[in-house]
Amino acid sequence: SIKDPKTGILLPEAGEIEGAFPATWDDDDNPFISMGKEGFSRLDSADDSVFYTDPRFVEHVDENAVKAMTSYISDRFLERGDTVLDLCSSWTSHITAQSKDRLELKRIAGLGMNSKELSSNPLLTDWAVLDLNK
Repeated sequence: SIKDPKTGILLPEAGEIEGAFPATWDDDDNPFISMGKEGFSRLDSADDSVFYTDPRFVEHVDENAVKAMTSYISDRFLERGDTVLDLCSSWTSHITAQSKDRLELKRIAGLGMNSKELSSNPLLTDWAVLDLNK
């Protein structure tokens, strides 16, 4: 385990979580099969637009998930001169400023749920508020 210097929480080592899951699943191995669809329902059934009405300026997933997603998109997915649609964008982007410059990205258009957050994102060339669930 690795101890997080900020929180003091013990975190799993690289590959530890992935190693805990079977490589293949059948109904006998699946612990979720008996839960049914309702076992995965949302705790808050209110419309997403209600949640995003007020700007939050926080990440909605942990720091490692943000880094992994940003690295994948910025370093492996994009090509020089691309035009990018940044889905689920906010005050931060799924693309680094360094990648934008290095790859000479023509346009980064953001779709998100809060206008104040989107307007605070310096990487977006333009943006629109859009609820993708509707």
